[in-house]
Amino acid sequence: MAPQVGIPEQAWEFLSDMVDNCVGRAVKGTKKEVVILAHKDGLYGGDNLIDEEAISWISTAFTSRGHRCSILWVDDPQLVHEWRYPPVVKKAIEGADIIVNTPWQMPVEEIADFRDHIERSHLGDPERMTEQGRKDFPQTPDKQPKEATAEGYDAGTWMVRVFPVTADLMMTDWARTPYELTIMLRHISSEPFMNLDKPTKFTMTDPNGTNLTGFTVNPVKREDEHGRGVPGMPYDSWRENSSHYLPCPEWVHPPINCTHVNGVLYFTEMLPWWSKFIGISPYWSDPIKITVEESKMVGIEGGVEAKKLYAFLKEMEGKVGEKIWLFDTFHFGIHPNAHVNYYQCPNDIYRRTIEHMDCSNVHWHLGSAGGRPGYNFYPHITGDIRKCTLTIEPEGGTPVPVYKDGWLCCQDDPRLAEIMKKYPGRPGIPVNPNTLPELKPGK
Repeated sequence: MAPQVGIPEQAWEFLSDMVDNCVGRAVKGTKKEVVILAHKDGLYGGDNLIDEEAISWISTAFTSRGHRCSILWVDDPQLVHEWRYPPVVKKAIEGADIIVNTPWQMPVEEIADFRDHIERSHLGDPERMTEQGRKDFPQTPDKQPKEATAEGYDAGTWMVRVFPVTADLMMTDWARTPYELTIMLRHISSEPFMNLDKPTKFTMTDPNGTNLTGFTVNPVKREDEHGRGVPGMPYDSWRENSSHYLPCPEWVHPPINCTHVNGVLYFTEMLPWWSKFIGISPYWSDPIKITVEESKMVGIEGGVEAKKLYAFLKEMEGKVGEKIWLFDTFHFGIHPNAHVNYYQCPNDIYRRTIEHMDCSNVHWHLGSAGGRPGYNFYPHITGDIRKCTLTIEPEGGTPVPVYKDGWLCCQDDPRLAEIMKKYPGRPGIPVNPNTLPELKPGK
C-alpha cells in the first residue's frame, strides 16, 4: 500500500511492515481494538523518549488496515524496587486485542505482573505450539478466555513493543530492515544450540579479556514461587508460537541456558533498564571483571561501577535470594542493523537499548533469579560484549562457529539472501567488517 499522506516513505516502510508482517503473522483479520500506550514524561525530557507525531503515525498505520485505534497517555514514573503495572493499563489491555507498548519504563521483561498478564497461559495454546514447544511446555494450561483473569493470567491480548518511538528513529536503517529478515535470522541462529539431548561444550572469548567455557543445555524448567516448573522459551521458537509478545523490530535470541560455566567476563556496557537503577551509565570506561566458578559469580572487580554493581546485587540477594549470584544464561541480539548515531538518537539510554539488539551484542545475565511474593520482578542485569568469538563443540562432532570476532556467522546463510530479494532498496545484511581491507601507508 502507498504511503499515507504526510508520512515520509521511509517511515512508512517501518510502519506498514510492523502492522502487516510483525502483527500480521500473529493476528488475523481487521477491525481489532488497538490501544497505543504512551508515557507523558517523554514530552518533557523524561526517560520515556517519545514524540506525538510518531504516535499519530502508529495510529494511522493501524487504522489504514481497518483496525480501531485509541491512545492511552500515562504519567507514572517508575521508582527503584517499586516498579508498577498501572491498573489503568491492565484494564486497557483486557479490553484490547492489540496493545502497542512504547514506554521504555514498562517492559514485560522485568515487571512480572505485566509478563504474566500478557504471556502466561498463551504458552500452552495448542493452536500455536510448535513440536518443540509441546516438548518444552507439556503442562501449561490451554489459552484462557479474556474473562479468566482472576489469577492474573493471560488477557488474550497481543502486545507489540515498538522500539522506534520518534519520527527520526522510524526512518533509520535499523527500523527499515524487513521484519521477515530479522525473524528468520532469529530462527536460524538457534540451530547450533539445538543439540538438545545432552549438554554441549562451548568456548567464548573477546579481545577485552573475556574467556568463558561451559555447556549449553535445554531451556531450563525453572521453578516459580509455588514450585511449579516454568520453562524457558524454546530456542527455535517463532514469536507468534511462544508468547503474546511481539517486539518490533525483533531484538534478541531466546536465552541460552548453561551449566558448569567457568572463567572471566569483562564488560563496559549493559542493558540500561538496570544500569539506571543501579546508578551507573549504560557505558563506562573502567571494565568490570566478573570471575565465574561453576556457574556462580565469585568475584566482581573494577572501578566505581563494579562497586555499585556489587552493592546492588547484595541488596537484591535480600529480595530474591542466592540465585542472584548465578551465572548460567546468555543470549544475543539478532538485528543486523541495530545501531544509530548520536544525531539520530542523542539519548544514551535508547541508543544503548538499540545496540543491545545488534547481532554483534552478546550478553550474560548477571543473576538468574525470578520474582517472589513481595518482590514480583525479574532481575535482568546484563554484561554486554561486542567482539565475541563463540564456538559450540558437539561431542564427537565438528566444532561449530557461532560468532567470529563479533560477527554472527549465520548472517552469511543463503536463506537470508533469498528473503532480501523480496525487499529491493531496503537495508539487509551488512558487509562483514572483518573482511574489509585496510589502507596502509605507501599503498
